[in-house]
Amino acid sequence: LFTRLVGAEHVRTDVASRAYYAQDIFYWPGATLPEAVVAPGAVDELVAVMRAAAAAGLAVVPRGGGMSYTGGYVPHGAPAVVLDLRRLARIREVNATDGYVLAEAGATWAALRDALEPHGLR
Repeated sequence: LFTRLVGAEHVRTDVASRAYYAQDIFYWPGATLPEAVVAPGAVDELVAVMRAAAAAGLAVVPRGGGMSYTGGYVPHGAPAVVLDLRRLARIREVNATDGYVLAEAGATWAALRDALEPHGLR
């Protein structure tokens, strides 16, 4: 379903990967295995994955680093797809004048630091 959208190397359906992405820093009783773990690498891929998931009746669970203490990144109940957002890691804009940064969900603190440094910001 998703391989044609993001490439087979960015879709995980094996049980070990699905089990890994069905948890975060803590174990969550009641967590369910997602149908797939999909890692879009561009906004247009993300949009296509969201549309395909909706058409298939799948819940969508976004995931960053898996370090949540709330269980919000873990699928529960309904058949779901986990979106691994690490490939969406671009710093799109640093606006030093107005004091904002436009960053994708997978941007790391290190990338943000590196983008801000030339502007004398942190």
